[in-house]
Amino acid sequence: MQLPKPWYDLKEYRRIRIEEARSELDIARKFPKEGLTRNAAGKVFQAWKALVAALATDKRDELSKVFSGKLTVPRPEWRGFCVHWGLPSLLWSSSRAWHHLFSPRHPSHFLADAVRIRGMKERVDRVDWVIVVMPTSYLKDVAMVIGGKVDLLTDKALWVYQYQYNGPDPERVLSPYKDDESARRDIRDVD
Repeated sequence: MQLPKPWYDLKEYRRIRIEEARSELDIARKFPKEGLTRNAAGKVFQAWKALVAALATDKRDELSKVFSGKLTVPRPEWRGFCVHWGLPSLLWSSSRAWHHLFSPRHPSHFLADAVRIRGMKERVDRVDWVIVVMPTSYLKDVAMVIGGKVDLLTDKALWVYQYQYNGPDPERVLSPYKDDESARRDIRDVD
């Protein structure tokens, strides 16, 4: 399934992102039964990002005030391991765009020579790029514009994301959760 770019078809993009969120949640609900709490945290976070991206389409005009301007986004050619991984071209395009925009000459970057860009590049509104990529660093800003429960649950989703990488921490230095059980409660809340 390939995501349509929101600057072409906003409604279809929204529908597919909601479908993605449901699929991620279905997987996430199976993990705790097998003792895979951190894996469940990762899937719940991915589902939350997809849902926020879908909801952001309804607030595009308000978000355009926060994320104004245009970006040049390269159109990639498929090469090597990206086909093997099966990444949708839209996500591949956005990762590559991020690399080109913020680290154009960084030779040791993970994506440095994975794709060769030829030919066309397109100018897109920054707000559309944010809705497509939904960078974790912008997630809270987008959630604040959406408001309500989305804003509150985004805080929990970001804590769950931190737990996914750091695990439980009794001293709560690396993770907001002292044990797996307290993390499971927030995972269920975000779910």
